Amino acid sequence: MLAVALLAALAFRVHPAAVLNELGKADFYWIPALLGANLVSDWFRALRWQQQLPADRRPRVMLLFFSAHIGSAVNFLIPLRAGEAIRLRIVNQRTGIEPAALVATIFGEILSDLMTLSVYIAIGLALLPEAAFLWPIAVVAGVATALCLAGGYMLARRGEEWSGPPGTPGARGWIGRQLYNFARGLAPLREPRRFLVLILTAQGTWIFETLMFYMSGQALGVDLSFSRVHVAHRDGKCGRFGSADAGRLRRVRAGRGRRDEGPRRARAAGGNLRALRPCTTDDAASAIRSAGSGDPQGPPL
Repeated sequence: MLAVALLAALAFRVHPAAVLNELGKADFYWIPALLGANLVSDWFRALRWQQQLPADRRPRVMLLFFSAHIGSAVNFLIPLRAGEAIRLRIVNQRTGIEPAALVATIFGEILSDLMTLSVYIAIGLALLPEAAFLWPIAVVAGVATALCLAGGYMLARRGEEWSGPPGTPGARGWIGRQLYNFARGLAPLREPRRFLVLILTAQGTWIFETLMFYMSGQALGVDLSFSRVHVAHRDGKCGRFGSADAGRLRRVRAGRGRRDEGPRRARAAGGNLRALRPCTTDDAASAIRSAGSGDPQGPPL
């Protein structure tokens, strides 16, 4: 419901004529390429999911690919990411893998994303002086990654020590069986090869996602290098882990430059940004100053 409310509020603040005007200037020849990059990113995501499933009941990548797409479609229609339950249910019916073990794969996906996020935040802090306001996020991401990795590793080890799921009836037995299946689903955390594949496929997912955003920017006339879009998109992922404002701030700051535009287009772009409050250029500058990051204008593009 929160997502619906935010979208409704955004719809009232955006001028349809301005949106149609910007879309009319877009280069739609980029659309096939950016859709292809999106599909490749989803394929890497499905491959990562496949590596987390038991080898004896591991389905083909295409089943996971299409079930994830169905889940994404449901997420657009129903809030609170209900599509995650849909895609898990599809795989459960087709493979017989216990739901608790499938839920554990979501934990593995989040953990691999957290590790990748921590690495890219560290790179951003090392290479971009204006990214100093990300220090609190870097600390939180690092601590969360370490705690989740340690907890998942120990639970997976306990799952290997158990001889099998408890057969006792009642609620206690049911909880024990779910915990056992969940622990078995964390097995990739104790297998270096599968865990390495998890991290590498996460890189493929994020890189092609960034490529999709880069080509979207090219289609709309946003002239940014791939590396800058990559850092901005990685910081934008902070929204998934509790700091959406920081992620959106980086995107707004990165997206202020336009290709081959005069003062009129620059003013129009500024007007569109002001329509998308709270992420406006003025708000971005105020947030940067309050975070102590120095020059509110950022580095030259």
